[in-house]
Amino acid sequence: MRLIDFALSNRQTAVSLDMELVRRAADFIFQDHAVEQVRISISVVDDTEMSELHGRFLADPTTTDVLTFVDQESDILDIEIVANGAYALREGIDLGWTGEQELLLYVIHGMLHGLGMDDQTPNDREAMFEAQRETLRKLGLDPLEVSRVVRLDAAEDAWCDPISGRSCND
Repeated sequence: MRLIDFALSNRQTAVSLDMELVRRAADFIFQDHAVEQVRISISVVDDTEMSELHGRFLADPTTTDVLTFVDQESDILDIEIVANGAYALREGIDLGWTGEQELLLYVIHGMLHGLGMDDQTPNDREAMFEAQRETLRKLGLDPLEVSRVVRLDAAEDAWCDPISGRSCND
């Protein structure tokens, strides 16, 4: 994999993003998917900016964790990821790990969306969760040791384990 361009814009103060871990995650993800060239732009924003973007692009004015955009006109894979630092801090605390680790997970999630992975159906969601877990393992962050806390999965409207992706109602 050849990273053509890698840009970060940090427009918030809640958490920091470890760019070395992000680069390593990108290497693992894009090599695993045989992507030869990729351009990645990552913006880390606050709740206010994320709410505005979420409203503008998805007609939902609430805040969210991450948005991913892929330039369909580009001759190479061109991904723009917008991640919410304040959201990551809140979720990280709730899940028993750091806001920085949660933010890294959002960026990994965005990269996988950029590859065309989706999380709208249970099967697609499980495949994405597995790809996220595998990337975390490759980075030396064992997802099974990080947290056993459950959280609400809004897409399923059911409590689930964020690491395994399994519904606690099963």
